[in-house]
Amino acid sequence: MLHTHLDKYPARVSSIGVMIRATSDGYNTEFQQVLNLFQIEYNTHANACRTKQRRNLLRTTTTHTTPKRNENQYDYLNSTTTVPQQRMERDLLMTNQYRRFNPYSEALMPGIHFYRYDGSITEPPCMDITWWVMMEPMVISFAQLQQTKDILFSHVDEDCIPTSVHNSDQSVSRPLFPLGTEREIQKCGPEWFASDIDKGHSLGRKC
Repeated sequence: MLHTHLDKYPARVSSIGVMIRATSDGYNTEFQQVLNLFQIEYNTHANACRTKQRRNLLRTTTTHTTPKRNENQYDYLNSTTTVPQQRMERDLLMTNQYRRFNPYSEALMPGIHFYRYDGSITEPPCMDITWWVMMEPMVISFAQLQQTKDILFSHVDEDCIPTSVHNSDQSVSRPLFPLGTEREIQKCGPEWFASDIDKGHSLGRKC
């Protein structure tokens, strides 16, 4: 799911959830723009982790043989990405810098109809949240789905600590809970909620 968190109400967070459907020919250009930037962050943290591991190994192997620490010996370790990879990431940043990103574009949010219910987020601290789950799923390719899983489930921070809370089934969702009498799911579908165009109304003024 793709979440857009809105901090409109201090006591409760609202979130727009878009379901994902992967197909063999569903390459999504807008979604790939998001993946490219997340991939750069992923690579940056992975490189920092590898640098820390190499430094720790170097300290361990030279503790009893090097009487004086040489700061220059770590210069090479600070650059763990290859030149082509660095160039690719720089080009991606330059390309995305001049593109206007719209999280509500049709490629990312194909429809306007949704389900609404009050619940909680699916990972700690499990705070209260209002969910707006769009009925129409976003279509991506199988390769993009795999890249998303790789970024989310294998990410480590600069200290080499995994950041994902997924389980062995590669899921971050909690077990299903009974809906309860105090909660209801509101459905805003085409039969109840239509755009002005569908209603035959004018588009109104344009700025």
